[in-house]
Amino acid sequence: MADAVERQTWEMREKWEKWQPQIRAKACLAGSLQRLGERSVVYTEPMARAVVEPAMQELMRLCTDGREHSTTVALGGDGFTMYGHVRVRPGEPGHADVSLACWTANMDTARYCGSDPPSEDEARLPPEGTATPDESLTNRVIGHLVIRMNALDGPRPDRDGHLTITVPFASQ
Repeated sequence: MADAVERQTWEMREKWEKWQPQIRAKACLAGSLQRLGERSVVYTEPMARAVVEPAMQELMRLCTDGREHSTTVALGGDGFTMYGHVRVRPGEPGHADVSLACWTANMDTARYCGSDPPSEDEARLPPEGTATPDESLTNRVIGHLVIRMNALDGPRPDRDGHLTITVPFASQ
């Protein structure tokens, strides 16, 4: 009986050694694909902190003239660029309504070598461009800004695919 158990254990070990490299390769590939899918998650905090927040603060300074101001900002990653369209307009006294729409444009080498190179239209929202806001990405980036800018409310949908928060002018 002990011989049968030992032989079965040995057979299982041989099978494992045979399949282990393939299992590791698949796990590695799956991890890589998961990281590719989550790359925007990794970059949302730096996007909010280093790119969107300074643009919001500058637009809030300009907003004291009583008009709406906007700009598009970008953060480059490994084979992609994240864009954010920031819009600030005066709200109630002492507050500004800040709107944000984010999207990602794939800029990998395959696009340059293939038949679909990146175009400047991908860096702009309609009507000037072809970009489509990514609600999930926008929500994650604006979620960081809610905390960083001491927003008075949570993100709410705006008239054209942006998410809006109300920020006190004192937070600039």
